Amino acid sequence: MSRALYLSFISGARERSQVVGATPTRRADGPETSGSRRGWHQRGRVSLSHPCITVRAMMKDTWESRELPVLRAIVEISDEGARDMDSRDVAKRVGLDLETTLVALFALAGERPLLFKYEDASDFDGRDMCLIREPSGHARRTVGTWPTPETLADRLVQAMQQAADQEPDEEKRGWLRKTADWLGSAGRDIAVDVAGTALAKTVGAAS
Repeated sequence: MSRALYLSFISGARERSQVVGATPTRRADGPETSGSRRGWHQRGRVSLSHPCITVRAMMKDTWESRELPVLRAIVEISDEGARDMDSRDVAKRVGLDLETTLVALFALAGERPLLFKYEDASDFDGRDMCLIREPSGHARRTVGTWPTPETLADRLVQAMQQAADQEPDEEKRGWLRKTADWLGSAGRDIAVDVAGTALAKTVGAAS
């Protein structure tokens, strides 16, 4: 993590920490009765026999085994200097058959923001894709080669924990550990928000 990004993060965290102690208020729409409490609990729950639960249980998650490896391959091949690639290049890198790779490619092609540029080479013989190129920042953040607010916040917590382990002064060590614990739990939303702001400022300064 760069020093400028770290300082921007810390500055934003201090500003937002001023409101951490505020007590949230609960909106009162009317007197609460045993019936309204019961209705609220019922509305807040989904029965295990709900159709959505059944459908999701039957559906197979393909992101980790199919789409993510294909997207990672596009980023890797591009970073190795390839101007563009086709579906066969991607399939060879990932180790999947061509049909499965094409399913993943077209699924990813419909994602917004755009993940990469391509040309649809489909014809009467079937679907195909060529001239796959220029993976976007969104693609790079998705595969983890570029930071996101969440990963940046996690890195800060890890850095503060490491700093605490190496700090000889007991008072400073205690402060670092408490701050790291807070940013990793109750203050995580604030940490992610500040990280996003710091990241946006860094990207804006570089462009």
